[in-house]
Formats: sequence, C-alpha cells, structure tokens
Amino acid sequence: MGHLRGKLLYISINKKYCIFYSINPLKDYSTLTAEQLLNDPQFRNWLIAPNEVNEQFWKDFLIRFPEKQLAVRTAKAMYLALNQMQEVPGDEQGEHLWERIRQEIEQDSSVPELELAVPEPNLWRRWIAAASILFLLSAGGWYFWKITNVQSANTYEGQVAGQTENLIEKVNRSQQAERIELPDGSIVKLFPSGRVSYQAQFTSQRREIFMSGKAYFEVVEDEQRPFLVYANGLVTQVVGTSFTIDSPSATVMATVAVSSGKVKVFTLENFQKNQRGERGEVTLLTPNQQLTFDPQKALVTRQIVKEPLLLNPPKVYPNFYFENTSVVHVFKTLEESYGVTIQYDHKTISDCSVTAPLGTEPLFRKLDIICQTIGATYEVYGSEIIVKGSGCGN
Repeated sequence: MGHLRGKLLYISINKKYCIFYSINPLKDYSTLTAEQLLNDPQFRNWLIAPNEVNEQFWKDFLIRFPEKQLAVRTAKAMYLALNQMQEVPGDEQGEHLWERIRQEIEQDSSVPELELAVPEPNLWRRWIAAASILFLLSAGGWYFWKITNVQSANTYEGQVAGQTENLIEKVNRSQQAERIELPDGSIVKLFPSGRVSYQAQFTSQRREIFMSGKAYFEVVEDEQRPFLVYANGLVTQVVGTSFTIDSPSATVMATVAVSSGKVKVFTLENFQKNQRGERGEVTLLTPNQQLTFDPQKALVTRQIVKEPLLLNPPKVYPNFYFENTSVVHVFKTLEESYGVTIQYDHKTISDCSVTAPLGTEPLFRKLDIICQTIGATYEVYGSEIIVKGSGCGN
C-alpha cells in the first residue's frame, strides 16, 4: 500500500470527480529518507512548480504515512536553505545552513504538527554532504543543479514531465493551423510546430493546459474553474475569453494578446508566489492589449497589439464618418471603439476639427489621416497612444 506515486483516474459520480491514485510498484516513497526525497525529480517538482495534482499527492501521502512527516519537512527545508546558497558551504556556512534548516522545519505548515526528532547538530555534515551531491552532477557544479531545475520548470518539456497524471498531447506537424476541442468545449487553434498537452478530464477546481509554440484560445466561461495556460515561463489565467499566446521556447520573447474578455498573466515565478499566498506581480490585459516577456532580462511589458480589432462599432458616427467634428469627439470615438487610451494636450489641439470618411481603415491608418489633417503626430507608448501637435488656432 506504500506505492502511491502513479496516474490519476477520474470517475464521474453525480457530476463530481473523485480522484484515485493508481499503484506504481517502481517507486515506494514510504521508504525514502529526506536525502533521497530531495534527490527525487517528482518531489523537487512539487517544490519548484506546485500544482493541484502534486499538492494533493503529497497531502495524501502524509495522511497515509504520518511517520514520513519529518522526512518530508526536512527535505523541504534542505531544498529551501540550499537554494538560497551561492556556493557549496564550508564548515562555518554549514553551521548556519543547518540552523536555517531547523528553522524551516519548525515553521513548515504544509504538514501536520509533530514532535521534531531532528538529528543532532554535529550530524549536519552528513546531511550537507548528501545534499551537495545534487549540486555536483556536472562540471557546472552547484549552479548546474539550480539552473537546471529553474530551466526545466520554465520549459514545456519540464512542466509536462512533472505531471503525475497522463496527459493528451497534440503536435501540429502540418503547415496549417489545426483545431482542437478541449474536454470543457474550449477551442484551441494550434499553429504549425505548436504543441499542447492537457488532461483527458479537467479537475473540479481548474483547467490546466501546457503549450509551446503559438496557439489561439477560445475559452468556455466557467467561473468555478479558472483556465490556466502554462507557456514555458508564462502562466495565463482566464475565466472565459479569447486570446493568442506565442511562446516558441523558454529562451525567446513570448507574447500574450487578448481579443476579448480580460486575462491575467504571470511569470511562472510570480504565479508560484501567488499560489503560496505570497504577493506575485500580475499583468491584467484587456482586448487589443498584449504582454511581451523577455526571459533573458525577466522583463514584462504591456502594449497595444500591432493590429487592434474593432470592438464596438461607433453609434454616433456610423462608419467613422466625421464632418467638421471636434477632434475631442473623434478621439473619444476611437477610444470607445478600439478599447485604447489616447492622450493629448486639450489646450493645444482641442480646437481642431476633422472631416474625413475613415470607414474600415485600420486604427493606426485612421490616426495617420487624423494627425495629417490637424498637423500633429502620434506615438505608441506601452498601452497608450500619445498625440502631439501645435494646434489649429490662428
């Protein structure tokens, strides 16, 4: 009964899902020591990229094997302490590291309370020596293990490999976009060379998708189950909306562009902070906005998409037909129709008027014509359009 690691099975009972772990005889976690747990990929994945599945697995494990609570606490504490070190510790650093491990064990609230039978301080060298092996797996030494774990958590391959349940994977090897219907009815338009993995049945709490490449999503609204897309180093969270993600790999620029609804975008690191109850920065995107993420610089930027879509056709000025119309009303019409913000100096150009049938011209072409008419220029700064001009007065 000790072999808990395995696949997830979903059995529908009155429209609710019961989760069962199948038995894998190749791994008996109930016999592992703290050092062995720390050296286990699935255990480290739980620490690096916690999610609903691995959280539930280790919670169930501790309920079934309460005698392993100290081993789990110690392994977690060792990971947290070692992960903060900048070099392999010497004797003095080792003493401080051991004290930090003891404190982490005492403060760990992820497992039930228990009396700590922590090894005596003079045994810290054995613990550190065992743990340091993890950091000496190659010529890269200490940093190799740390960087490898961060990189694997930020890649499609690493994220998929870290899941304990079977996933369905779709790979587009054609030259055209392919349509994929997800278990909840949501649609994925997967572009050539794109890859996407998902559960055969979503859980009762969230819908999780893993992807690499480019894909367009039309998400069925379900306020009780957020829709999460893990795209290398980014996590996009929605309830029901449409958006496009382009994330070829964990090392190149990635974008998330919104067509409808609202979208929250996190870096993977900030999403994990958020899941732990800590404050992780999040970017909120609305239609015609996009986020770009530079993984090399860890830089997130919010912008207007290259070709904004018409969101709300104008009612006061049908077909964008303006005749001797104040530029103030023209800009307001564009803001409402495309969901953008246009900034300008009211004192300088509010006396300008526009006569032009702008019709179906794209937003930026409309702005070109307007600015040429009133002798102004415009630039796009982040998510805003800035118009500058000398005015139209005599």
